Amino acid sequence: MKWEGKDRRGEGVCLPETELHHAWQQADGTRAQVESTEGLRYRVLYSGMPGGSYGPDFRQAVLEREDGSELVGDVEIHVRAREWYAHGHAEDAHYNGVKLHGVWSARDGCGYVVNLAGLRVPQIGLSELHKGARARRAAWDEARDEGVAAGVLGDRMVRQAGDEWFAGKVAMFREEVDTFGADIAAQLGLFEALGYSRNRWQFRTLGRRVPWPYLKREIMVNAGRGLSASEVALQLLRWGAGWDARPEFAIAPALVGDAPVWNRASGMPANRPERRVAAAAELVSAWNAGGGPMAHAVDAVRCAGRCSDLWRAVAPNGSGIGKSRAMEMTVNVLLPFVAAWARIGGDGVLYAKVVSLYEMHPDVSANSVLRESMRYLGSRGLSVGMCRGARSQHGAMHLYRSVLVRPRPTRQPELPVERGVAL
Repeated sequence: MKWEGKDRRGEGVCLPETELHHAWQQADGTRAQVESTEGLRYRVLYSGMPGGSYGPDFRQAVLEREDGSELVGDVEIHVRAREWYAHGHAEDAHYNGVKLHGVWSARDGCGYVVNLAGLRVPQIGLSELHKGARARRAAWDEARDEGVAAGVLGDRMVRQAGDEWFAGKVAMFREEVDTFGADIAAQLGLFEALGYSRNRWQFRTLGRRVPWPYLKREIMVNAGRGLSASEVALQLLRWGAGWDARPEFAIAPALVGDAPVWNRASGMPANRPERRVAAAAELVSAWNAGGGPMAHAVDAVRCAGRCSDLWRAVAPNGSGIGKSRAMEMTVNVLLPFVAAWARIGGDGVLYAKVVSLYEMHPDVSANSVLRESMRYLGSRGLSVGMCRGARSQHGAMHLYRSVLVRPRPTRQPELPVERGVAL
């Protein structure tokens, strides 16, 4: 589809919007200069991670101002300024993080657009960026190739970054245990991991509305009434989710807080919140048989001979949780939670078992963040090899998220058990 407009000199322009997207992405890391309506100049340090089907075109872009300070935020691109309003972005909170609106000419319209919060979003002109995209990219590629030998990022450094990411997760779960107790910390983490990206906070809210101690009590009370643990859990969780009325058997007259507002945007059927809540009920049933979320998780790690044993622990039979999601739940929640519990209790043997399982865990499913991480690091001459295994994958993503334009040595060179540090 062609979009027509005029630049500031009145010359006609006819091009698809995707060409401006490509020009902006090709400027990544080139320090190409763009100018805003106010006459401010920026250099492109990082063009941002390409957005998905919904939301800004590029997320968390990094630009450098003339004074050396940085502007970090989302970038939305159109050919004409009026398309911001035609596409409904002025009425959508997802676009409140947009810091710059890229159009063919910065002076198109009034020179800025307004978001839902009522704030002005400056415009930057992309016409010159578009015209010089190929030559600039070729020069950048040549400079990058010359600097590869001096800036190679070895596989060891990627693994160290993976250890740093894991150590951060362990520290986070230690705080969760201190705040909520071990059982609820495990429940909140696993519930949150059940929700796909647009419903993670909703699942965490569900866990706080229907916590494990209450679920356990209801399961015990109703055991003699012919209701299975999963049936009791499912009815209570659907009540907590705001979909069903209070079950007749429920002891509590009401639940704490308001029901989550669920996002039912298009996606795979298995990711629908109703399916994931049913999976949560099966997980609760497994916890009931295993002595609670914490005991179930710890026993799973102690008894695991290989990583697939852990996947079955977070995705019990009948839950409908697929293998890829179970792998993500294992690496992101189960292992760091058990590591935190081992550190709190000074259990060096258990902690060593967690580290061993983490280091041997195979690849998790590639997502847009991992693909962008590999592209970003590779475009700057930082070779990350094949990036095999969850440890290296998370290391690459951790470098991408935390380092971006200024690579630095990792602060967590090795997990403590590898150095024989006493717990």
